[in-house]
Amino acid sequence: MPKSFITLNKLKIGYYLYSITESDFYIHNLEISIKYRGKGYFKQLIENIKQTAKTNNCQTITLQPEYQNDLSNFDTTEKLKQLYNSYGFNQINELFFRLQL
Repeated sequence: MPKSFITLNKLKIGYYLYSITESDFYIHNLEISIKYRGKGYFKQLIENIKQTAKTNNCQTITLQPEYQNDLSNFDTTEKLKQLYNSYGFNQINELFFRLQL
């Protein structure tokens, strides 16, 4: 499974794992290191994902967030949902978000 990194001064501060089907760019996992969160790097990560998906002729990006494994933390789960929605992802069911390119 391919892994792509986001870097700052050659330091890896975030990554995503992905796979590609005929028209879907599927994100299995993504993360920004804790000390770099809230500083705009997630936007850079999403832009990198969009560009990679477009380069591979994908029409959608599907994201399965990690929080489904720990739904006990409601505040974190809701914040993540709002974050994904703010970047154009729509929740398509309990576990998945999708973005049309």
